Order: sequence, then structure tokens, then C-alpha cells
Amino acid sequence: MPRDQDENPGWTMFPDFTYALDSIAELSNLNAVEVHFDRFDQPDYWGSLEESFLMRQESLWKVFHAIEARKLGGQEKSTVTCLALSNLQNVYDKELEASSLFQSVIEDIRQLHLHVNTEVDEYGPEYDLHNDHLDWILRMPVLKALYLSETRIMTHASFTESFILGMTPVTHDWERLPFGAYGFQSRNDAVFTYHGRWHYFFGRIKSELKTLVDFRIAWGKSVSLGGDAVPWTREPRLAIEPELSISRYMVFNESRGFSGPGIYPMRNGEMYFGNGNPDPQPLQQDSRPIDNSGVPPANLAEMHEVDDKQALQDLLQATFARRL
Repeated sequence: MPRDQDENPGWTMFPDFTYALDSIAELSNLNAVEVHFDRFDQPDYWGSLEESFLMRQESLWKVFHAIEARKLGGQEKSTVTCLALSNLQNVYDKELEASSLFQSVIEDIRQLHLHVNTEVDEYGPEYDLHNDHLDWILRMPVLKALYLSETRIMTHASFTESFILGMTPVTHDWERLPFGAYGFQSRNDAVFTYHGRWHYFFGRIKSELKTLVDFRIAWGKSVSLGGDAVPWTREPRLAIEPELSISRYMVFNESRGFSGPGIYPMRNGEMYFGNGNPDPQPLQQDSRPIDNSGVPPANLAEMHEVDDKQALQDLLQATFARRL
């Protein structure tokens, strides 16, 4: 993939984009850059241009090159300290994150706004973030504010082997369970679990983002990027007990078909996944569906409430202490 901005003459097809890139280096008082990708990464019915992952990836490299060129230009210009990226795909560019170009730009960023788009197939929404997506954010030495919305942790997932071969989901930080776990007994079943919990991530944010002074999180509402009210506009106060949503954990069952694979908790936080038993079970001779009647459902929100709430409280306490 070309990394030099002059190696891909195809970008001359997009004069507005190339003009905007050139302007980054020329505007003397610029301190914020926003990049808005299209909501969809596939062409529509009329055959409009597809913003593929490779095109989006190349665009990010070009934006970072432009910001660095401004920084190294040798003229008295304001520093770009705010970066907003909208409709990112849920794919991680390790090459960019490991590059000296990335480090050169990120070390000056004090406000980072990320909107990671939900990719949809014919069955419904799929949430597919991994530890790597958070790692590079936690390496930003001067980040002062971090707001999270619509962020859930998927703790269990059931796929068919054909789904894995076709969609190639990233599973490097998931644990694949033995055949028959949770009652999934088809030879085409693949069952995974993920061990990350919110108290772990709250703890990492607290300890690794040492300049963070404002952290907010909300579940169950969409983020508006158009200036309208967003769910975390109310600044949290330590006098108020941190709020934890029962929907902060979820499971995924691809075989549920058109009813949607994402399984969210009921009002009391309970979730069903298979037959509820993680122990491998012998293969049934017939094709009877999994019977989860009478099986105590999992309630991960309740199970981790104490640890999650304490970790969030500690994180908020640390951010307030840094303001003094």
C-alpha cells in the first residue's frame, strides 16, 4: 500500500479532499482537524463510490502526513491539538499505530473524538472491537478528555464455522471453548468467550491516561455529532454515585438468524446464552434445538456491579484530583 502522498495519482479525482489536505499546512491558526468518512463502506444501488477499508486507511495516512508536515514546516503556526474521526470502521491499523508518523502527531493531541461505525449485515448489528482499539488511545500522553457512548463488552459469542470462514472475525483475544460448551452441539458451531470486564478497562484508563481530567460514559443512547445534546453533556459529580447500565455487557449468537444475533440484557440484567452450562456436553443424536427453559440466566451486570462501580468511582476521583 502506498504511503507517500505523491505515489497515488488517483487522488487527483478528489480535488476537494486534496485541497483540504494542502490547507492543513497553510492555515496558520488551525488547531483542530475533522475527518468524516461515509456511513457505509459498500456502494449503494446507484453504484456510488465505495469507501473501502483500504481507501479509508490511505486517507488517514494522508491526513497524518499533512498534520506532521505542518508541524515540521519551520514556520510559526498553531499546533493541531484536536482530532475528530467520524464513521471509522471497526478495523485496527497496526502499521499506522506503530509508525513514527503516528507518534509525531498524537503526542500533541489533547482532544480526540472517535466515532466507530456499526457495521451491519443481513442479520443485524455486530460489535467487533478488541483490546488493540483501546491500546493506542491509552498511549496518548496528553489526552485530557475521554467520552464513551454505546460501548458494550461482548462476553460470549456463538458462530457457525461457515460464518467464520466468510466473515473472518478477529478472535486473537477471545478464548475458544471446547465442543459442546453451553449446549452448542452442532459440528458447525464455534463458541468463544471474552474475559475483559469493565473494571479492568476503567482501571487501565485511570492508570495509563495520567493527564485525563474529564471522563464520561453513557449507554443506551446514540451520540450526535451535529452539535445536538449528547448523553454525556452533564458533567459527573463525585457526590452522585456512578451510574452503571445493566446493558454494559452483551452476548452474541449468530445462529439466531433474522431475530438479530446481538442479545442484550432484559430489564433486570439477565441474559440467556445457549443452555447456560459452559461445560462440554456429549453430542445429541437428533437435531433438537437448545432448550434453555428453566436454566438460570447469566446476569453479568449484577455479578460485576461492585467491582465495576468501584473502578469507575476510582477513575472519576483521579480525574477530579488532577484538576486541582
